[in-house]
Amino acid sequence: MRPALVVLATAVFVQLAVAIGLAVAFFAADGADAQTVRDYELEIVPADIDYGGGNVWHAWTFKLADAPAGTVPGPTLTVTVGEKLRVHVTNKLDLTHSFHTHLTGYDQVFDGSQANIISGAESGAMIPPGGEFTYEFEPKEPGIYYYHCHSADGGLMISQHIHQGLYGAIIVEGRNDPPVRDEVIFMGEMGHETEGDAVPPYIMNGMGLPGGEHALEGAYVAGGFDAVAAQLNKTVPAIEAEVGEQLRVHVINIGDQIHSFHAHNVDHISEQALDGRMWPANVLPLIPGAADTLRLTFTNTGIWLFHCHVVNHADAGMIGVFIVREPGAPNALPEAQRTPVRQGGASEAPPTRASPTPTQANAPEPSERLQVQLREWEITGEGGGALPQAAAGDIEVEAHNSGASPHELAIIKTDTDPADLPVDGLQVDEDAAGELIGRIAAFPGGSTERGTFTLAAGNYVLLCNVPTHYDLRMYARLVVQ
Repeated sequence: MRPALVVLATAVFVQLAVAIGLAVAFFAADGADAQTVRDYELEIVPADIDYGGGNVWHAWTFKLADAPAGTVPGPTLTVTVGEKLRVHVTNKLDLTHSFHTHLTGYDQVFDGSQANIISGAESGAMIPPGGEFTYEFEPKEPGIYYYHCHSADGGLMISQHIHQGLYGAIIVEGRNDPPVRDEVIFMGEMGHETEGDAVPPYIMNGMGLPGGEHALEGAYVAGGFDAVAAQLNKTVPAIEAEVGEQLRVHVINIGDQIHSFHAHNVDHISEQALDGRMWPANVLPLIPGAADTLRLTFTNTGIWLFHCHVVNHADAGMIGVFIVREPGAPNALPEAQRTPVRQGGASEAPPTRASPTPTQANAPEPSERLQVQLREWEITGEGGGALPQAAAGDIEVEAHNSGASPHELAIIKTDTDPADLPVDGLQVDEDAAGELIGRIAAFPGGSTERGTFTLAAGNYVLLCNVPTHYDLRMYARLVVQ
């Protein structure tokens, strides 16, 4: 080839290469600009969660900027693989807080932990009071993740910031995932800023009912199903579903103790941990910080319990229900209760019984009055001290339930140590324990009942004989002179 043609060909190839390079750069830049960005505006705010009976959790919460109040857990953030998740957080509390996720592949400036300060990467990710920061992530793997505060400001530990309610879920969808209904259940322990003597020590989605399933049964005995329904999505999480509907239930242990999840009468198909196999015995075990996604498809209508199968955790409040109806049937819960309420005004005590017990109705005029306080899990004198001695005769017993669960008060004349009464199943065997003088039947938290009893001189045990409550040490010695 002649030199002139070589030069001309070279020039053409160079121009072509430049044109191709520009085109590639243009389309690459255009593709980057076209990436979907999921933007969330979160605020860190206080929220009071009321469990009834004067029991309140002064929680710290995340909320969407346009939401009326914070919730526990915080808003669920959803993003698809290939999209960008951008979360702008404003701290409206008086301590430093942060937004730390369990996602991966992000720049250290978005870690939201003490490492930001140590490395000098971006101290602003630990957000001071009144401050704000924007975090960015590009999730690569679908699954269930979560976020929580990673601060230890205020002389507290990181765990205390988390348990105060600063956590929420992140669901990362696969690009080709079929549409499915997602539900999130957080299991954990109650935070430290509380008032009242019967806040639930263990909670699911910010809710808990001390006494667990037995407390629900007691509410039913005291006030019928209306008393049970009044607790749903207030102190007891309730999720509605239809027979045959597949639910994708993301269960997360945000606590520091081992918890486990069991729902009645449904196969627990593990989507992540066991790759589509069923958890043995239909119990999902969760060490602290662990999570899994369960596919649940109910085959029978009914009200089906779910709870922590560390059973004393369930007894202390860690319970919920699935309400399963026929396809196309109307919702069982009214509109106001279909969305869980986890902020101020969340709970009302079940209604007081409409009429007194026969013992109260026919009682003689008392010669003395004894005030007794019941709560989870103790019986004391009014104000929390020991029961005072009483004088023999007709005694009016005024029982105040300052707890969240229904309790009763049985009076047994016996010299047996209160901790050693004979038990039949989950209750004291009253016939074998001594002489049953009488009882104030189960009544709800936050209310007071009275009964008059004739007590001769001697030793008595006052106890709550709602199933399991005696085992939880709800008894006290009474001496009558």
